[in-house]
Amino acid sequence: MKFLLSIYNIHQLSEPYFIMQTLKKFDSFSLLDGFEIKADLDHPMECVRLSEYATHLKGLNLKLQIHAHDQIMNHYDDYKKLTEYLTFYQKLSDIMKETIKITIHPVHHPIGEHSYYRTLKLISKLNAIVHIYQYDLTFAIENVNSQNFELSTLLHQNLINYCWDIGHEVAMNQCEYVLEDTYEKHVTNVHIHDVNKSDHHPLIYGNTDYLKSLAYLINIGYKGSIVIEVQYPFLKGDNWYQKFEDYLEQICILKNITNMLSTEVI
Repeated sequence: MKFLLSIYNIHQLSEPYFIMQTLKKFDSFSLLDGFEIKADLDHPMECVRLSEYATHLKGLNLKLQIHAHDQIMNHYDDYKKLTEYLTFYQKLSDIMKETIKITIHPVHHPIGEHSYYRTLKLISKLNAIVHIYQYDLTFAIENVNSQNFELSTLLHQNLINYCWDIGHEVAMNQCEYVLEDTYEKHVTNVHIHDVNKSDHHPLIYGNTDYLKSLAYLINIGYKGSIVIEVQYPFLKGDNWYQKFEDYLEQICILKNITNMLSTEVI
């Protein structure tokens, strides 16, 4: 399994070069396998920063994944705009010289049938663009709190892969830490975080059973990425560097547990 940190609002953080220097300062390259980054592709500075991240990560042999901005879902019926976004993501793939994994959300609508139909249109367009232009991009759809239809039909038809956000299930009081067969067969990305009234908290409250989560993933032979998805305001520290250090400690927790469980399985 690969352990990644989540980054969002990247134009508000330090420049990518300084973030990589922070990683070196904390001697954390043995812990961290990469980043999953959420960037606004309509914001010029975020596009520049995202390209810089790709260049730095490639140089350090770290992975890059994308968490799609809401704009992707909002343009579910705009072939031209979606092509523009995917063309930019392909440039990142060219820099990384590997497939870029992109996590999307279902298209929200208060009526489930409308949400499903719009999400299906989005996925169909994304797949068509990748096929036509031979882009090296793959997609996984995430379970979210506002979801009001089952994703299993989309997965069963092999239209898309699955991103399992364990913290979302905990927040909705629905987590059994086991996936149904269809979801298990298609899971290629995992998000994990704790819950304390809201989600995306550090793993300090004990509401997300990360021991049970990791044991299950090891048991099914999961080899994909695990993204620790924590919002920066919830991390300890008075400045970004202190918060980043606290963020890295979340990876220490999960990697130590994974190593222990893997040894027990062997």
